[in-house]
Amino acid sequence: MSTARDSLLPPTGSAHTESHNPISKLQQERDFLQRVKQGWLDTVDAVGSPMVVHDWDFRIVRANRAYATLAGMDFTELIGLPYYECFPKIAGPLNQCRQCLAGVTPHAGETIPDEEFVLDSGDIFVSHVYVVGNGEQLQTIHVFEDVTERRQLQEALARSERHYRKLIEEASDAFYVIDQSGAITYRSASGKRLTGYDDAEILGKPFSTFIAPDSLASAQQALGKAIKQSGWDSRVEIRVVCKDGNIIDVEATGRNMLDDPDVNGIVVTLRNETERRRAERALRDSEETLRSIATAAQDAIIELDNAGCVTFWNGAAERIFGYRYDEAIGQELHPLLAPAHYLSSSWEGFTRFRNSGEGPLVGKTLELTALKKGGIAFPIELSLSATSIRGRWHAVGIVRDITSRKEAERQLQLFRTMMDQSNDLIVVVDPTTLDLIDVNERTCQELGYTRSALLLTRQ
Repeated sequence: MSTARDSLLPPTGSAHTESHNPISKLQQERDFLQRVKQGWLDTVDAVGSPMVVHDWDFRIVRANRAYATLAGMDFTELIGLPYYECFPKIAGPLNQCRQCLAGVTPHAGETIPDEEFVLDSGDIFVSHVYVVGNGEQLQTIHVFEDVTERRQLQEALARSERHYRKLIEEASDAFYVIDQSGAITYRSASGKRLTGYDDAEILGKPFSTFIAPDSLASAQQALGKAIKQSGWDSRVEIRVVCKDGNIIDVEATGRNMLDDPDVNGIVVTLRNETERRRAERALRDSEETLRSIATAAQDAIIELDNAGCVTFWNGAAERIFGYRYDEAIGQELHPLLAPAHYLSSSWEGFTRFRNSGEGPLVGKTLELTALKKGGIAFPIELSLSATSIRGRWHAVGIVRDITSRKEAERQLQLFRTMMDQSNDLIVVVDPTTLDLIDVNERTCQELGYTRSALLLTRQ
């Protein structure tokens, strides 16, 4: 059975034939060497990377098919031409070859450092150089490797790394990595902005060193749980001591990545919550203040949502209308408090209000009639305003029971009617200033003045 290697060996014959046919033997050896040479050339041509062999004058001795393709020439056209004119089509030899011209001539088998170059097309190649031969027969082999895709991938990876690093470094949140002992092994630049500590002051130190005493127990408990459970996430609110001594409120989020060889730690994210918590406290204080004012107010304060249902009902509203808080909240206001003859116009006005925040009663103070629990009608004074909450219009009404005022006005009108019907001269005088307060019609007739003119004079 023959092999590929057997095809390169000279044919065997009897010793008698070989000894008496030296010409035949020489031809066989020559054929054998030709087959070996052709086999090598075929192997080189099969290599996908461009290869070229040149002498010390940089002229091409041999090139493979890939090189000829890049050069855009036939093999026969390449032989004897300066390689750099064919490919990579530059003005002179690569720096690798210039080193040889400068006397840095390697021995056969030695290599010269790789050289990278960029074509006008943007493609990137690396030239690997090998020296072969001996004496004056030294030749140089260039193997050109196309690394365009590799460099593009490397650049994309580098850009991605820069992108995410910048996101981390410029983020308002601070990122830390804590090892299994609780020591800080990494801190993002945003961590310095948050706490003021330099890397030298914090790296390698226990994380607990920078926790306020009143938060230390909860922080250590959360860290202990994170260390014990791979992949465990935790969230805890703690207080951190800054370099300047100030204590800030932070939300700490931790994730166990000890099993990840690229991290090998607990990743902790700190978010400054100081301003939010201060705002929340201020909001709670403000709400409490407003609630106290609304509770103490003598007028009813009522809020309606966009559907016309009661969302706020203070103590004065309970007293004035007779409905407890739990009886009024969530109820539609108009059927609850408006007389039947007002319902149609009330709904028309509120439909316009819920879409635009405008209506016939908005921004005005009006005297109306309302119903107490049990259907008892009584006079009220209503001041109505509009407010937008999450893009929906709500109404806030301040209601005053004016029953007593209306009764006083009725009594005053009755008294004036009685004065004007009297035939006696009646004058009402302020006992302190002696200014005229009122006069009846009979007095005006006798004195010949109008009531308004008399009220501007003194008695």
